[in-house]
Amino acid sequence: MRASKRDDPLLWPRRLARALVACTFALLLAGGLVTTYRVGMAVPDWPTTFGYGMFRYPLERMLADFGVTVEHGHRLAASGVGLLSIAVLLVALRRAARSVRFVALAGLAVELVAFASLAAAFDPEVGTSAATLGLFGLTTALFTKAAVTGGAPPLVRLALAAHLGVVLQGLLGGSRVLANHEGLAFLHGAFAQVVYALVFALGVVTSRAWTDAAPPIESSAAPDLRRAARAATALVYLQVALGAWLRHSGLPLALGLHVLLALGVVGAIVALAHQLDLAARALADGSGARRTLGRARGFLIGVLGLQIALGIASTAAIYLWSGGFQGAVSIGEALGATAHVAVGALLLGSCSGTWLLAHRLLRSRGEAAPALAPHLEVAA
Repeated sequence: MRASKRDDPLLWPRRLARALVACTFALLLAGGLVTTYRVGMAVPDWPTTFGYGMFRYPLERMLADFGVTVEHGHRLAASGVGLLSIAVLLVALRRAARSVRFVALAGLAVELVAFASLAAAFDPEVGTSAATLGLFGLTTALFTKAAVTGGAPPLVRLALAAHLGVVLQGLLGGSRVLANHEGLAFLHGAFAQVVYALVFALGVVTSRAWTDAAPPIESSAAPDLRRAARAATALVYLQVALGAWLRHSGLPLALGLHVLLALGVVGAIVALAHQLDLAARALADGSGARRTLGRARGFLIGVLGLQIALGIASTAAIYLWSGGFQGAVSIGEALGATAHVAVGALLLGSCSGTWLLAHRLLRSRGEAAPALAPHLEVAA
């Protein structure tokens, strides 16, 4: 039976996690536009914007230049996602032991000092000081310590990982601007997919399907389902990384590999959908686990179909309407290619989320049932 809103321990983690998933998806769209329009260096300094503090840059100047609008808007959106990830972490920490809260909050305090130092003392001629880098290193160490502490619930560990991923992604984006290096731009795009997978996982483990589920049901289908989910997750990530390489290089080799691996991705997700169907059929009619697996299967197939359509449309737009990656960006490329990137992240999150659900809902024969409360379980 569902708890009332007043008694639901994950009410605010669930709400904030949903908001974080949605806002991070919007951020991926914004970042995709930056790459599509090739305006990653429209603002040549960081963390400042033409010498202004990020939040003090005049709106009229931002809107006067399209490239600056897209790039600076991306930075503002990224800041919002960072603040939202802090909010998710804070509400998750309410359920952690005092020692875990202390270390995690110390990490947040050091992080705020590091960003304040970065914004106040940044010199574009010198770059980021060693002291500031040391503060970010200490932040990472404290978050890691909080995550590995025995009293840290898995939900807190996942919130820590997601927030740290957001922070590292921001620093990677800033480094790309300072170095003006396409290699860092590629890494920034590829790592964004990892961050979204972590954020999507937060949405999964705070969802009603997760928290209201009964203890994992013993099923002979569990091992095959987990293997299929792992394989699909790995192949989809390799595919989106190849897509990032293609967008930042425009090389025919990257396009060929991207198209070739797409066939493997389709096969892997079809296989995963088949395993979801087999696992669901083995469960009792009307059971919550069966409904959840069925919805996961439908969502995967739907996202895959959308991604295939966007891939075909964006390829046609780039090479037929825009004249290749070096031509002027057509509206078809802007919409299709950018959406293709974001939906690719959604497909990755769906595969990794299915992997988590395979652990939450089913267990192999002879596998011990989890000892944690259901609303805190995240399988390794």
